[in-house]
Amino acid sequence: METLSVVCVTLLALVALRRCAFVAAALLPDRRRPNPQPPASGVAIAVAVRNEEESLPGLLAALRGLLEESPGVRLVLVDDASADGTTALVRDFAAAEPRCTALVLAENAGKAEALNRAVAAAPEAGFIAVYDADMRPQPGSLALLAAACAAPGAGCACGYRHPANAFDSMASRYAALEAWVHQLITQTAKDRLGMNPTSLGGNCVYRREALLAVGGFRRGSLSEDIEISLAVVRAGWRTVFVESAWAETRVAASVRQFWKQRNRWQRGLFASGKHATGPESLALAAGYLDRALLLAVLGLIIAGSVSVWWLALYAAPAAAAVVVALLRAKLSPSQAALVLAALPFFAVDVLNTLASTVNAILRRPVRWRDR
Repeated sequence: METLSVVCVTLLALVALRRCAFVAAALLPDRRRPNPQPPASGVAIAVAVRNEEESLPGLLAALRGLLEESPGVRLVLVDDASADGTTALVRDFAAAEPRCTALVLAENAGKAEALNRAVAAAPEAGFIAVYDADMRPQPGSLALLAAACAAPGAGCACGYRHPANAFDSMASRYAALEAWVHQLITQTAKDRLGMNPTSLGGNCVYRREALLAVGGFRRGSLSEDIEISLAVVRAGWRTVFVESAWAETRVAASVRQFWKQRNRWQRGLFASGKHATGPESLALAAGYLDRALLLAVLGLIIAGSVSVWWLALYAAPAAAAVVVALLRAKLSPSQAALVLAALPFFAVDVLNTLASTVNAILRRPVRWRDR
């Protein structure tokens, strides 16, 4: 028991120190970015969709705006064997937009492979922008990302994903809080410390050369964004986070959506461990296991093996991260109060971590798009 106590409190201390360092770094001045200039080798937008007839029209409207402001950009839409009206939307948009190519897959290949097909369909593009169906990229955001990715040594640039439905439910308020903490604290801190922040699925631009160097997106990957960004760094490229490059997105708004999404994310993070190149990437691959560590320390406190004060070591840096993230998100006092009222949802978060870890051990299958 004594050895277990030492191991647990040591890991808890490391988690706390990491969080404190990130909160401090997030308060540093922003890194200078190059003026938005179109890369010489061109940009292609890749979008992989499956059963997204409700969300896709909004994305297509936003993408039309990006195409209008960037004449050299082209678009590749990949329908991954949808069973609803998504296929018709993809084909109709491509028929009306000369710079859009539509690929309709007869069988479900998964998001990672669908993105690979999009990349292959635009061989002339030196940079690949990726968006998800629920995203609404803001004007000028693609130019910012492309310019950042075109900087020497950069292999990927990821932008800020603003949770547009943050106040719809307790689940969405908690998910939005997580998104703010992850982006406005962790991602921002890593960028300012030169620690290679990870891409976040969509609203990001990859250098084609970097993608090809790591073999593209791994087919069947559950977190293709995390895996590819770790692989790109392992191959010698840098990644950057561009907070000013905005895209609105939707976070999980129900317990069911949150549970399935987080289960998929945790499984994908575990799988990304093979690309780890140091302690920080290993910590990333561990995903949400700090929740399990917290439970272990609670058990040791109940057993009388460690002091209750060890809880403060976990809670104080976490509280600081929440406060700074809410301030940086520029919420009104009433909005911040609504978000903080969702903190009891943390119990669901902890249970999900345990369940997803068990599912990973048992190797239970997870689909790339769960609803």
